[in-house]
Amino acid sequence: MAMNLNSLKTSLNLWQAYGTPSNDSISVTADNESLWELIHQHQEWIYSKITTFNQWELLSAAQATTIYLLLRVKQGSNSAAFPNGDIALLFTLGAIFRHLHSTALLDSRPRQDWRQWVFFESFMRIACIYFTLSAVVSTHFGLPCHNPKDWSFHSLPVPATKASWAAANASDWASALPPEKELTWKDLTSAASLNDSPVDLWRESSDELGMVVMMTMTLISQQPNYSMPSPPE
Repeated sequence: MAMNLNSLKTSLNLWQAYGTPSNDSISVTADNESLWELIHQHQEWIYSKITTFNQWELLSAAQATTIYLLLRVKQGSNSAAFPNGDIALLFTLGAIFRHLHSTALLDSRPRQDWRQWVFFESFMRIACIYFTLSAVVSTHFGLPCHNPKDWSFHSLPVPATKASWAAANASDWASALPPEKELTWKDLTSAASLNDSPVDLWRESSDELGMVVMMTMTLISQQPNYSMPSPPE
């Protein structure tokens, strides 16, 4: 398989090559061994190139790896063509985040530069998918969360509002960017989440991923003995 620095494009090409068109979407049979052989090759290539990627290539690689992880969850078990697929994909995603956390690119959500905000928000949403999976699927390691700069389950910022994420240009984004303080997942379980509170306002303006995060935290808050995912170093 010819590798492309745009890893997301490569993963979508695989999706189209092995998928079955259905209305306006493409359905992929997760247990296709030929597909998993190519995913294995792509995962190894991504892992070998992490330190050479620029920030946008890293984002593309993280998005592709996340797509493969979701496909692995859909399948329910590793393919014979990629016997340690779950471990390899989680390790690769973790390596991408570790590399980024060694920079200042994920230190805080930018509020002056739209492109950098999109970059940060995109990675934060990938982390949201990972931590949501951690809450419903057993993942013993993956994203690093022990160092001060790492995101953890509690400290992860909530997804941005639907209007700011859907903005088509910098002007629309600046108009849609809410002035409220940065909320985290932990804030969503606070007993102080009343009407007109920052959490309530965020909930009203969030998109589909925000709703998934909210449902995840509601589920967790109802399980007092739940242990928050904390991958080892």
